[in-house]
Amino acid sequence: EELLEEFLGIVSQERVRDFLKLLLNSEVDQALSFLRSIAERGFNLLRFWDSLEEELQSLLLYKSLKNPDLVIKVEDFHKEMSQVPLNALLYLEKVINATRVDARTRDFLKACELAVIKANIVKDIMSLSELASLLMAQPEKPQAQDTPKEQPKDPFEELRGKLDRLTFEALKRSKHELKEDKLIFYIKEGDLSREQIEKVKTLFPKVEFVVEAQEKKEEELPEFTKKVKDLFGAKIVSHERDKGKDTPS
Repeated sequence: EELLEEFLGIVSQERVRDFLKLLLNSEVDQALSFLRSIAERGFNLLRFWDSLEEELQSLLLYKSLKNPDLVIKVEDFHKEMSQVPLNALLYLEKVINATRVDARTRDFLKACELAVIKANIVKDIMSLSELASLLMAQPEKPQAQDTPKEQPKDPFEELRGKLDRLTFEALKRSKHELKEDKLIFYIKEGDLSREQIEKVKTLFPKVEFVVEAQEKKEEELPEFTKKVKDLFGAKIVSHERDKGKDTPS
């Protein structure tokens, strides 16, 4: 069978699914090795990538529909992948579909390899319900008096290993809420860089940020100007300081 596949230049469905599993498990090294192997042996990469897109599409249908068996043939493969978060499948679909666009400026194999590398974070992508449960987790109820109390579980503990320290600490300090299927963080301007925000949104697609502008402090008036204002009830249009002396205008 393998010789026939090689002769026809077509990768079997089973091997396409094995490759898809590697991507979903973020096993980048093995996926790159497999990809280069079939390329060196003369398999049709374009056709292989088409098959990969079809398999991923069937998984998306299986995860999204209430009765997927009415649309696709549900197999053990689909049931085996049922625990993969929908967010992860959507991200991987976006990466795989972008490969042909990347191939306009580079060799198709290189474009495929880039897609595999981008899949490195797929395994870390959590569903919204998982993320919300971590953030909103309540401490356990107190046990009997004779039983020592357990320390409440830190709801951010699992996030600690998925984000860099600065991003993690900024999120932990910020106000957040779950609203209309979205997890919203309210942060001050400058708390996180644009790159940090984009990374979090990539890992958790249903997370949104509301960036609040920093309030500008009013410039303090010179002491002499304050006295003139209080004495005459004047409106200060502008003022300037010259060598440390107050000069009203």
